[in-house]
Amino acid sequence: MEGAGPLPSKRVLLSAGAFLLVMMVIGSVWDYPISRALYNQSNVLGLFFAAFGEYPAALGFAAAGAMLISARNREKRLRGVLQALAGCVLLLFGAAMAAVLPTGYLDISLGLSAVIGIACTALAVWGILRLCRDADRGTVLRVAAVFLLAGVLVGIGGSVPVGGFCRYPGGESDQDPLGQTPDAACGRG
Repeated sequence: MEGAGPLPSKRVLLSAGAFLLVMMVIGSVWDYPISRALYNQSNVLGLFFAAFGEYPAALGFAAAGAMLISARNREKRLRGVLQALAGCVLLLFGAAMAAVLPTGYLDISLGLSAVIGIACTALAVWGILRLCRDADRGTVLRVAAVFLLAGVLVGIGGSVPVGGFCRYPGGESDQDPLGQTPDAACGRG
């Protein structure tokens, strides 16, 4: 197959992006009612998924940061340095999220949570860098932008931070029982 690279074609990426955008909009509207219906604090499996259910966002930020670093502009020094700095910030932000998110739901030490989070972040970054190693720099940057856009849209569309807690756009001030939407918007775990 001539011209095949590690990333899918532009058409496939755009279709996947459109599908994910539609699913995020649907999730933003019905996330809270579904979470309220399904959440049970006495269910260990439910708590496990609540604790680690926010990992895709954290690992997405880390992966976007790694892509920014690996595809930095090497010809224009200032632009490349700024891109690498932004990548480092995103990578560290994603790793920190992954390190502390489970402690809000599970009775585990911060140290154990940090080891799990850093290991998962390292695996995600390693995997994304393997996928991107032979890809065009522009394509890698576009994929990183999609990762960032998805995170921002989930944060904006899910809930609006107010004070020390999140208030849902519909006026409800209860925290989402699974904590995913408000935590993403408020940047807490």
